[in-house]
Amino acid sequence: MTFHSPPQRPAERDAIRSHVSQRRSPPQTAILFPIRSLWTTVVVTGAVMMFAMIQTASAQSNVRPASYSGGGRMASFRVNNVVSDHQGRTLADHDVLFQSGKIYDFSNQQPRFITLIDIAGSRVVLLDTQSKVKASIATETLLQVAAQAQSLATEQGKAARLGVNVPVNVSDNQSVFTTNYGDDVVGQVTYQVETEAAKDRLMPIAYGQFIDWFGRLDIARKTGSLPFARMSVHQQLQGNNRLPLRTTMTVRRGSNSQTLTATHTRHALDSNDLKRIDEVAGMLTLFKEVDLKDFPQMH
Repeated sequence: MTFHSPPQRPAERDAIRSHVSQRRSPPQTAILFPIRSLWTTVVVTGAVMMFAMIQTASAQSNVRPASYSGGGRMASFRVNNVVSDHQGRTLADHDVLFQSGKIYDFSNQQPRFITLIDIAGSRVVLLDTQSKVKASIATETLLQVAAQAQSLATEQGKAARLGVNVPVNVSDNQSVFTTNYGDDVVGQVTYQVETEAAKDRLMPIAYGQFIDWFGRLDIARKTGSLPFARMSVHQQLQGNNRLPLRTTMTVRRGSNSQTLTATHTRHALDSNDLKRIDEVAGMLTLFKEVDLKDFPQMH
């Protein structure tokens, strides 16, 4: 799991996202919708900070199913992502399942909500097991919104401040990826990911797609801080065939600092995982479709 960049001031964040809303063509359904997905809200020196999986927004022509390979084989595995604060308290605990090119996000703390990333089906689907409703957003819409947000940040001269296209430092043995960005206003951020080499090349591809789509989803929701620095780091991980083991993010403002960590543990899919996937297939058939704006609030 990776973290969000430092929270900008609300006016700065909302200015970028409101311009994005004005510039994009109207989607078939509203894109403002409340979901939890893989996010935890933490108060850091009076500001709200969000954490999640993010990867760079690629061109629409490069979008492939989550575990795509030229030979048609797809990676199947589970990743348990746990975010903790400096006192070791768990802030988020999610199981992410990869099978047949689809990605399933299950919160172990709030099991009511499930997110399905169906890239081959060109959609992301939110499911509420309590009210038995579902809401969808087209992947094309997510791509457009993410690209416009990054472009606007650059146009406004805030690229370096917000972590757009920041350099990523790689250790000599290619195991640690680090970036630094920010300023005295938004905070000085150090973002570091400890990794290991992937034995299966398809796993970093699948995991990178997961990061991609959750990042785009969050931008479309206008939730949290902008994710550009994390995009750069995880693009480097995927390009170097690495998988994250541990992520550390430290935000410093003057004499104050906050450090958060995330661990990423991989497993083979077991019978319980397959059962959960089958249950989601049933939900997609049985649950009532609602507009994204009407999807139940995730707390």
